[in-house]
Amino acid sequence: RHSAEDILSHGTDMPNGGVLTTSPAVKSTQPDQDQFQTPSRNVTTIAVECQTCGSDTRAEAGARAFVRGPEPLSIVLCSNRLSSQREVDEVLVHELIHIYDVHSRKMDLRDCKQLAHSEVRAAREAECSNSFAQFTANICVKDKATVATRNMFPDEGKKCVCDVFTEAMNDMAPFNVKSGYAKGNNNSPSPRQNTPLSTPRQSER
Repeated sequence: RHSAEDILSHGTDMPNGGVLTTSPAVKSTQPDQDQFQTPSRNVTTIAVECQTCGSDTRAEAGARAFVRGPEPLSIVLCSNRLSSQREVDEVLVHELIHIYDVHSRKMDLRDCKQLAHSEVRAAREAECSNSFAQFTANICVKDKATVATRNMFPDEGKKCVCDVFTEAMNDMAPFNVKSGYAKGNNNSPSPRQNTPLSTPRQSER
């Protein structure tokens, strides 16, 4: 199982040379320099916020977290829908996968198949990461990804998940940067290069 820290650390190998971090600066390694210094590479800072979620927020009924952005880029945790550290860990991993897909890979989550692809990956790494058998993992991931995708695409969401499921399950980026999607496999939906860093999306965690 990969953690949020794993995703952040692997984010330093993003194709565009950027860095995913939860801190806007890094401390100097020189003992005589107490000030914080900005890294030489572009830094994408991700704020983590907590709030009570209800009908007046972007989080639909049952959602435990959502991404807000692009300025500032934030993961918003629904404090009234999270009851344990394990659940917090799950939603952080889930949302970080989406942020990686949009920021580094220029995926457009307004496209049904690309959203489905990202939802499969997010569910595999988060909610379904403790499945012991591949068969049960597949069922868990397909169910979670279908529910999330159908929130945005009620009519075609299930088909989109089925169409990309096998490929998305084998897409291990950023832990395996040689995955098919990252290399532009012709069988995967074409990422749009001008996609905003954070697109309006709502998925059930």
